[in-house]
Amino acid sequence: MCGIVGLWNLKGKPADLRTFRRATSLVRHRGPDDEGYLLVHSSKGQAIPAGGRDSDPALHLPPLEDLRPQGFDLVLGFRRLAILDLTPSGHQPMANEDGRLWVVLNGEIYNYLELRELLASKGHTFRSQSDTEVLLHGYEEYGEGILELLNGMFAFALWDGNSRTLFCARDRLGIKPLYCFRDSETFILASEIKAILFLRPDLRSPHYAYMRDFLQSGLLDHDQLTLFEPIHQIRPAHYLKISPRTCHLQRYWDFDQERAHSRYDYSHPEETLRFLLRDAVRLQLRSDVPVGTCLSGGLDSTSVVALATSMSSARLKTFSSVYAEEGYDEGHFIRIAASAYNTESHIVQPNPQDFLATLARITWHMDEPTAGPGVYSQWFVMKEASGQVKVLLDGQGGDELLGGYHSYFLPYFISQWRLFLTRKDPLHLARLAAEAFQIWRLTRENFFYLGFRIFLRKALSKISPKVRAGLGPSVLHPDFAAGPSSCDTSPRVVRLTDPLNDKLYWDTVRNSIPALLHYEDRNSMAFSVEARVPLLDHRLVEFCLGLPPELKIKGPLTKVLLRRVMADLLPPEIVNRRDKKGYPTPLAVWLRNGLYEEVRDFLLSSPGRDLQIFDRDAMAHLLREHHSGHRDLSWEIFRWISCELWFQTFIDRSPHHEPPSA
Repeated sequence: MCGIVGLWNLKGKPADLRTFRRATSLVRHRGPDDEGYLLVHSSKGQAIPAGGRDSDPALHLPPLEDLRPQGFDLVLGFRRLAILDLTPSGHQPMANEDGRLWVVLNGEIYNYLELRELLASKGHTFRSQSDTEVLLHGYEEYGEGILELLNGMFAFALWDGNSRTLFCARDRLGIKPLYCFRDSETFILASEIKAILFLRPDLRSPHYAYMRDFLQSGLLDHDQLTLFEPIHQIRPAHYLKISPRTCHLQRYWDFDQERAHSRYDYSHPEETLRFLLRDAVRLQLRSDVPVGTCLSGGLDSTSVVALATSMSSARLKTFSSVYAEEGYDEGHFIRIAASAYNTESHIVQPNPQDFLATLARITWHMDEPTAGPGVYSQWFVMKEASGQVKVLLDGQGGDELLGGYHSYFLPYFISQWRLFLTRKDPLHLARLAAEAFQIWRLTRENFFYLGFRIFLRKALSKISPKVRAGLGPSVLHPDFAAGPSSCDTSPRVVRLTDPLNDKLYWDTVRNSIPALLHYEDRNSMAFSVEARVPLLDHRLVEFCLGLPPELKIKGPLTKVLLRRVMADLLPPEIVNRRDKKGYPTPLAVWLRNGLYEEVRDFLLSSPGRDLQIFDRDAMAHLLREHHSGHRDLSWEIFRWISCELWFQTFIDRSPHHEPPSA
């Protein structure tokens, strides 16, 4: 896990090396262990490595500050968090034998040992024990085809001196970030947007349409856009090949149901899922530094802990957050899991003290606003882990792949209703009615009401923005709310004919997982911790999306197949747990107590009043509605706070080298 920055002056102008070094230092928290640079004269193909203050003296690299531009129009910068091969041999930027290929890699190639053996059989020799060198030789052998062989989380930039092109790629699910800006004269890339902004302060231009959609829906990272209008992200499962005259973006992976059914054994789903789970955890335990796990006491995180414990000789460290407030505390289940696997349990109990100051630091690291208060709890978990482990496994992804959220009951119900219409089986209808009643007892949600609400939402989305803005109370200023949307308003493509799996697919690639991975990456990297997500191993993603709905939900029971597979390994209290949380944070309670006045004063006196984004009178009314207990608007209020802090941090001034003080 590392931080990368790149700059290419496409018309040959020498790069400003001093400014570039300072931009790279903005992502030092992603890699405090080492520092490296590559200077390239792109038209000549000449490449020279350089070092910095954190570079290992054994490498004998010339300091970047001592070099003159001398026509170097392309520069790559790297900050290393040493995880595999802790020696200087793992230094980046890394070159192949003849110095024609150079790469900076953020992330991990988990199957690097298997690929190393394959490449060695083809005549490749290796000088290090790192996964980065395997990527270099893999590109030598297969070109862009190496992406299909990689199992990992990665974002990298590779200079190909043979073709004079820069080859950039991102992993299938977007676990590792990569942002870019391009115009006729410049191409810039970075792991975090703040580094791009330092190189080009003029790019601090808000994408107001994107912000409008975010404030209304909470969606983030669902396409290539960012809240800085000129800056885009390279989408997950895409690669970009760029030269001074060409720019080619290509998708290299997507879920294909037919391919999944030819690749995985669906006739024995329990055995297949069990193997894939174990193998994903096995690969992601590969590390030359201590590995721990996040533990919420839920089915997903406890499954990861159980499997990791069975494969680890050392006592596992687990990291959790708990709260005293009723309805938010998972401590009971955390203690059960920690006791069952004899983990060294570390538990934090965040509180609202310095809430706004801490959230300002989080916003600086995120580069963009955040949608919900779970990031606050996650921040303290990562802080607790720092200094104790360098790698953390997390259970992210299980809900979206196996139907873990209660919101998935409705598409499941629709799937089963369609099945009844096909079969015309009265017994199936009777079972469906019984399941609907059981789900209602668990959630107290009425399917017909939910269905009508979804239909109404879709209908309203087709109405003009001005009409939409006038429907119901809104915290947005009427002129701002009536503006255009950044989202594609055409009907969503149906990728899978089954409604439940189609919903899970879109939540995995667009609506849910990308934003959650964004939060996890920045919160962990803020404390120089590498977060890994074994349940998002692309093989598990492919297999799970191909499972039928009844192996995911049955009546009020979610993640049916995972419960069966893990039943022999997990405590029964965890296997049978039916409530669903997820970094539960009692912001709703805090906003009805001591935090209310601080947040109210912050929001109603913020400079955002002059931007005419918010209707402050409406905001004051909605704040009172929440404070009085009439409505729970805690998530909406969190988004208002996050947006205000984002404006103050990135738009009102240039991002500083240090985050705001907490």
